[in-house]
Amino acid sequence: MIKTYHFSPNTPVLRDIAINTQRVAAHDPAQTLPCIVFCASVLESFINESCEYRRYLSSEARSCYTLRDYSFEMYRMVAERKRLQDKYFYALKLFFDNEDFKSQSVFESFKILVEVRNAIVHNKPEVMVTDGAASKPNIDLKSYPKFIRQLKSKRIISEVDGATSWVDILQSAELAAWSVKTMNDMIQLFMSALDDGEYKECFVRYYG
Repeated sequence: MIKTYHFSPNTPVLRDIAINTQRVAAHDPAQTLPCIVFCASVLESFINESCEYRRYLSSEARSCYTLRDYSFEMYRMVAERKRLQDKYFYALKLFFDNEDFKSQSVFESFKILVEVRNAIVHNKPEVMVTDGAASKPNIDLKSYPKFIRQLKSKRIISEVDGATSWVDILQSAELAAWSVKTMNDMIQLFMSALDDGEYKECFVRYYG
């Protein structure tokens, strides 16, 4: 019996949900947290699905050594649950044929986004200490998670008063907008690394 495979990526649907979450966060800053998580999840879904398109290309396109190597290696990385940063590093290095992308601001933002997502999903106890008779904590900026300092240096967040949990600091419409921009920019960065042809057209069809 001949089997026919059909593939329709789920990532575009997830991306729309992330964008809608950002719109809600503009009126309800608490929704920034699910927006961050969703944006990072979209990027994981995108790279995980990226190797599946090869199956549906013409025989000539499928035989491309680079694409064949990428497909097999990415399937392995997905199966072994490799880090999201490692998947994108492998993909971009292979298709760009260099590591110049590491210095681009979008790749730096991507790494920060993933770190923030991980901190939210794997939240650990946060103990805030006061000195003597002080009525509220006075946390030094260096005592916050590294991503708080990074976001502040990028001016995504402004004030860090030393008495606020990092979870509360993250709740802002500006950060939600940054998360969605980082998500979209990373998708475009991946696409820009691809040579024109059938494989790239698969992504253009869904992501413009």
